[in-house]
Amino acid sequence: MIEKEFLVTEEDTALAVGSGGLPVLATPRLAAMVEAVCFEALESRIASGKTTVGTQFTIEHRAASGIGATVQVCCEEISNEKTYEFTFRVYENDQLLATGTHHRAAVDIEGFLKKVSEKES
Repeated sequence: MIEKEFLVTEEDTALAVGSGGLPVLATPRLAAMVEAVCFEALESRIASGKTTVGTQFTIEHRAASGIGATVQVCCEEISNEKTYEFTFRVYENDQLLATGTHHRAAVDIEGFLKKVSEKES
């Protein structure tokens, strides 16, 4: 289990990111927090010249958190084959805020960026 705490700031709100009109933790920012924890969990295990990228995300955002709240992201790796799969839970104190899954794939950095560059040409 990998856990990390985040402080909800004005920049994390639905109002700030444009996903809603209220000053509460935005679902896209919540997803980014989860992705960051999963990325960090894998980065030290990935071979030099490689990284991981997000490929799939499911989320059930059950409750709101306001500015100044501390949220705890808890991720557990449940698969380690071609892709890495995580389940996650996010809490504010003891209240469950969100649950879901996140998948990441290992990619060769140079090859990945080359493909992106070729699309832009």
